[in-house]
Amino acid sequence: MNICIPFRKAIVPFAFTLGVMNPIKFGPALRTPVKDTFVKTCIVDKLSQAADMAHSMEIKNDTNFTGGITRTFSKENIEKLRQTISRPTTPTDYTAPVKNDKNVYLEPFGMFFAKRPGGRPHLGLDIFATPLAKKPKEPVVITAPVDGIVISNKKANPDNNLVANCVGLLGVDGRKYAFDHLARATDYKTSVVMPELGTVMHKGDTIGYMGATGETSLWHLHLGIETEEQLAKQQNSVMWQKISKNSPYSKLKGQVDPLNEEEAGLIARKLNEYSIQNMSSAKKMLLPYEGRNKYLNK
Repeated sequence: MNICIPFRKAIVPFAFTLGVMNPIKFGPALRTPVKDTFVKTCIVDKLSQAADMAHSMEIKNDTNFTGGITRTFSKENIEKLRQTISRPTTPTDYTAPVKNDKNVYLEPFGMFFAKRPGGRPHLGLDIFATPLAKKPKEPVVITAPVDGIVISNKKANPDNNLVANCVGLLGVDGRKYAFDHLARATDYKTSVVMPELGTVMHKGDTIGYMGATGETSLWHLHLGIETEEQLAKQQNSVMWQKISKNSPYSKLKGQVDPLNEEEAGLIARKLNEYSIQNMSSAKKMLLPYEGRNKYLNK
């Protein structure tokens, strides 16, 4: 039996029998913890159902144009998973994908829509954890910012492609999260185990470790967030069609600015807590940061 029935129908009759005639004494004290438990149970139930579905789905090998093979599900099956796990209300609590301590920071050239070689825009957010993005002495853990299910992964060896090691997560908020440039198993003494497709991830679970795989020499996490709403806008936008045509790296996938709460949701609040620094020596490796409008007017 599906326990995820509407909250009011399930709880109100139960509460009435316990005497919620006195709202001051019984109402808030009774309903708040029961509701929290109910929501968590509902999420676990839906994720378990999605995992069972995923284990019977065909896995596709998507060959990247610059090399490397991404293992994923078809668009149709990903949509089935989305409809299964999506919550009726957007989650309000997220965790930062990289623990926010004194060493973690953002850099202007790693922001969404920063200009890249060839004039293409950077369609994600780069998060750094060491001065000048050098290799960390100890592994920097990348965690799931929200509950969800793994819908893609890629282990690239050699690193003859843009993002190399990466994992894709479908969150219960309906968004897709991409974690790129993850570390190799040989980068640290700690073993790196990439989560398989269909793996249920809870907020705070380990996705992998910060790395520098792919077309980069900087140790960082490239975090991408995609929504179906943004994809629909991109497909009907002359601006985005121009961007996609000018660079195969800018394939339309519904990318949104992770720091924009209106586009990315409440996870943007966590990401905006990171400090911003300028890495002058590393910055020379890429073109300077350019805003969205500046790029489009060229």
